[in-house]
Amino acid sequence: MKKKNFIVFIIAFFFLASNSFGEAPKEYKIKPSLLNPELAKRNLDRIEDALHDFRDFTDLLLKDETLEKLDKKGTATVLIDNEDIKKIQNLNWKSQNYGFHNWEGDVRATLLKMNYELKKYEYELAKCKQVSPKDLDRLEKEINSAREEFEHFIANFSYAD
Repeated sequence: MKKKNFIVFIIAFFFLASNSFGEAPKEYKIKPSLLNPELAKRNLDRIEDALHDFRDFTDLLLKDETLEKLDKKGTATVLIDNEDIKKIQNLNWKSQNYGFHNWEGDVRATLLKMNYELKKYEYELAKCKQVSPKDLDRLEKEINSAREEFEHFIANFSYAD
């Protein structure tokens, strides 16, 4: 019994670590480079950098007690040094309208794909453990739900470029 569980684990680990994980069926409207855990990690780093840039930009806007200078309409004039602006990345239109969308979509697609794959492995592991038919039915429903969620996202995601 333990040997079967170990073999299922090794197969699952190998599959997740393999390059074939990044391949998407041709009918999906998504770039094949997506669904790659390494790319998803890089894009998650980009999202984190963009959020840090947003915080830095907000700090620039709020320096010198900007909130206290609001007029009756809720607006205030803020003078920002060009050198301070140049230090902040991700303020350009392309990053904000293409990059943010693509990075988030890549990470979401990869996580949904991984969730679907893990549900399949959980099911196979449960079969090896000879769990009850009721539990197998529940796991099969979880697989179908994860697959549908993944396929719905992939079918509706459009890569911006």
